[in-house]
Amino acid sequence: MNDFDGIVDLLSEKYNIDKESVLFEVETVMSEYISSYYNLDIQVFFNEGKKLEIINYGDVCLGNDPREVLISKPLKHFLLSNIPKVFTLFLQYAEVRDKIVAYQDFIGSLVKGTIIKVVDSDWVIAVMDERIHKEIYCVCNKQSQVKKERVLKKLGTELFFVIKNVEYDTIDGVPAVKILLSRNSSKLAKVLLNFMLVEGGFFKKIEVVRRISGVKTVIETDANLPGKMIAKMARELGEFVEVTQKTKGRGGIFDRIGPSSLKNKSRREVYSNNFNLGG
Repeated sequence: MNDFDGIVDLLSEKYNIDKESVLFEVETVMSEYISSYYNLDIQVFFNEGKKLEIINYGDVCLGNDPREVLISKPLKHFLLSNIPKVFTLFLQYAEVRDKIVAYQDFIGSLVKGTIIKVVDSDWVIAVMDERIHKEIYCVCNKQSQVKKERVLKKLGTELFFVIKNVEYDTIDGVPAVKILLSRNSSKLAKVLLNFMLVEGGFFKKIEVVRRISGVKTVIETDANLPGKMIAKMARELGEFVEVTQKTKGRGGIFDRIGPSSLKNKSRREVYSNNFNLGG
């Protein structure tokens, strides 16, 4: 189709978008393409019933007036014939952009997902988005995994993750949202363990002092956590959990309960606060 007005009408009808919006976006796309082609600051305008106006603003900063640019017929034909494809990609990108903005609000949030595929050592994770009642597909790349879990966790394994980032991506040339998850961050330990506390009826926060993923997480809390709770935490993280409990009436001094303090504690007291269930 070589009729610019007809192309705009077709796109407006096909996507149920008002003609002015379609026209604005098409003019923008064409301006960017021709500017790149000529390496000039060019703007494309469409005067309905008249013609395309292609104006070079590149010399305005030198004191010259804007001037019209005449492009070759093959280039004009190429641009017109590709407008529908480019506009479709623009709409897809706009939809993805809106999704990225929406999902970025959830960076740092806890999710539970299932490993459904491994691609170049990266895990593809299916996560249920309860807002839309639909599974979304996320990625936990190799550097965000716990090293020892790479061989232990098989397809179908369900795990907790934290949302690390949300990025723009393309799949076979089509714009897409890429949600990155993490298993080895300190943030995962913090949001997971606090979630478990609330779920268990404990309404006091914990802080993660230190985490060596796959080895140990050191937490700090003034909650009196039962041994079963610590054991559950250790199982979910797959690593040793060491509790540092604030001692009342000691001016901010902390009583660290862990392997290093074994000699100062009774056997029962130590094992009620430390569980090495991750191997």
